[in-house]
Amino acid sequence: MKTNLSSQIKLDRVPRRYYAPQGELELAALTREEKIYTRIFETSDDGSEYLARHIADVIRRNVAAKNRCVMALGAGRSTHSVYASLIGMYERGEVSFDRVTVFNLSEFFPLIPEGPSTLARLREIFLDKVNVRPENIHTINPAVTMEDMFEYCNEYERKISDCGGLDLTVCEIGPSGTLAFNEPGSLSTSHCRLVLLSAEVRHTIQTSYKCDECPTTAITLGMSNILASTRVMCMAWGENRSKVAYEAIEGPVTDTVPASFLQLHNHARVALDLSAADDTYFLPLESDIVRMDQQADPPRHSVAVRPDRQTDSETHQQGLHRLGPWRTGGALRLGLQREYPGVQRAATHHHGLAGRQAECR
Repeated sequence: MKTNLSSQIKLDRVPRRYYAPQGELELAALTREEKIYTRIFETSDDGSEYLARHIADVIRRNVAAKNRCVMALGAGRSTHSVYASLIGMYERGEVSFDRVTVFNLSEFFPLIPEGPSTLARLREIFLDKVNVRPENIHTINPAVTMEDMFEYCNEYERKISDCGGLDLTVCEIGPSGTLAFNEPGSLSTSHCRLVLLSAEVRHTIQTSYKCDECPTTAITLGMSNILASTRVMCMAWGENRSKVAYEAIEGPVTDTVPASFLQLHNHARVALDLSAADDTYFLPLESDIVRMDQQADPPRHSVAVRPDRQTDSETHQQGLHRLGPWRTGGALRLGLQREYPGVQRAATHHHGLAGRQAECR
């Protein structure tokens, strides 16, 4: 019997076609606002399985091509379910990590005895459970001093270069749009460096690592290192990542949301669960209820439309009737509304966050 059902209970169930359409035309309509390739899944477990399969494919292709796969791995909480899926694949014999070289994406500095450590976390949840060779695991040297920090960071980058560069980077999109410890204000050209951790990040670390004391600084690969990776795979689970996921995937490229720099990458991939793809929590409708009723003659539906996204003539041509002006969390994807005449509530679940405005009763 499944007992962990609380996270699967939904008052309004989103039709699958609103976030995982089968046809190419519907997919193109749903993703037209996205600037990063994005997939949405009903649960984080589904999204983690998807990312794990793609990570395994990257490993197999690179090992076949050059007998090595070089990865930078983050230790954020959202990555844990992805690593768990990879462990399952390894135990079933579907993937091997024998030829994988791992670089730790970031580490706290200085390391506090009995305090948090990203490498210790990576070992606990992933590295010690697969067949990565110990000599192929690289991380920040805790013995580095402030005096030689600059040269050490350059040396860490040279190690990556000597391995042929990063084939894949895996990390979560943090609560403020962070990648690794690249917090708001980080430039796309930033390199491996020592950074000051904000109070919000330290609070998240204390919660995640269940520790009373947290370092105020850390060493992290910079945005330029992440963007230089051949492929980047990121994830965001839960409604507390909804707003920042929307800004990263559909907003402008800005250093206030470092994850938005992924828009500049040709092979970046983001996985979201339904909660992370819902921006109504942050951008509610001006009305609690939007009614969409089928008209008798001609057949059409009443729908909430953002005035800046659709003209009256376009609405009329598509057999729809404008209500409003209503403020929604994203663009309305009109192409999917006709076949759902019984829609009662606008939900803005968005594939790529552009706004999926309706749910079936």
